[in-house]
Amino acid sequence: MAESGTVSFASSDDYCAAMRAGAVNLTLTRGGNFNARLTWLNLGHLQVLHGYENLPRIGFFSLSSEPAFVSFPTNVGAPLIYDGIGLQFGDVVFHSRGERMHQRTDGEGAWGLISLSPEWFAACSAALTGMSIASPSEGRVLRPPKSTARLLLGRYSKICRLAETKHQRVANPEVARALAQEFV
Repeated sequence: MAESGTVSFASSDDYCAAMRAGAVNLTLTRGGNFNARLTWLNLGHLQVLHGYENLPRIGFFSLSSEPAFVSFPTNVGAPLIYDGIGLQFGDVVFHSRGERMHQRTDGEGAWGLISLSPEWFAACSAALTGMSIASPSEGRVLRPPKSTARLLLGRYSKICRLAETKHQRVANPEVARALAQEFV
């Protein structure tokens, strides 16, 4: 059954606990009142997260070892730094299984994370490319053509808006299946 929604947080510990992609620890690098928002969509084989934080931070992420993960910045004005590499809007990180990484923001942060079950990832990659694509042995920064990045971010934004505003519709199995097919 599909699940989706949005929750706001005033505690970084509660925010970290709500992320189900693995273990997350945040260290805020500037004082102030912490405000964050987490939007999620869980279709079983496809999970989507969108996070926003108002304060700069350093995050240590230990991703689950099963799914295939990609992450990316979702706001032009809020770049991310992934293991020392500056990411810009349109960049995508293809993570290794069970990856442990650092991610930093210098101000407000907005990021996306997509995970696919190993079976679904293998089937989709084979259908789209004619061969099975495996998660890399270490995380890789991909800089796709602008048109491809726009397509990914546009579909991602659409799914997040639905999860935020019409989460009861996403619970419909036919709608959930159509969203997953369109996204992949």
